Amino acid sequence: MSGKKPGLPPYYLAVVMFALGLFVATLIHTGSRARDSGRDNAHDVLFTLNGQPWRAADLPEPQASKWKAFHDQVKDWEYRLITSAALRAWFESVAESEGSTPEAVSKRLLGTEVSDDEVAAFYSANQDQLKAPYSELRDSIRAALVRHREDQNRAALLEKLIREGVLDIPTEYKP
Repeated sequence: MSGKKPGLPPYYLAVVMFALGLFVATLIHTGSRARDSGRDNAHDVLFTLNGQPWRAADLPEPQASKWKAFHDQVKDWEYRLITSAALRAWFESVAESEGSTPEAVSKRLLGTEVSDDEVAAFYSANQDQLKAPYSELRDSIRAALVRHREDQNRAALLEKLIREGVLDIPTEYKP
């Protein structure tokens, strides 16, 4: 016997190196997340006064309520922008498959006609709040009723696309 210890088989060495690589990758990934969360915490600071950081939760009233209302409105605008872009992209894909235009698909799926009787009925039901004669308001009422129906149809279409799994909007963007 020569007194030399036998070496590790190559596959043992490979397993050890693989495990070491996983360990290092985990450390790097965890470290980057810790740095990111630190950045998020720094981003939460609205201002620093006499060395003391102030966050939204530290604001006195009425600024705290105004800050929350502002962020709620921004979240709503963000959701509207995202859903509008998603629907536009969906209209484009449908139009391409049908050999049509996105505008034609949108009009077919969202557009509605409003009859003269519906405009007159709306005016009659709200006449006490409307200060101008019917002839002056007819076109404005029609446009408002069309927008209202389009909004309802848009919301129903979005709900349908989400329910069918065609569209998914991440939770952080939902109001």
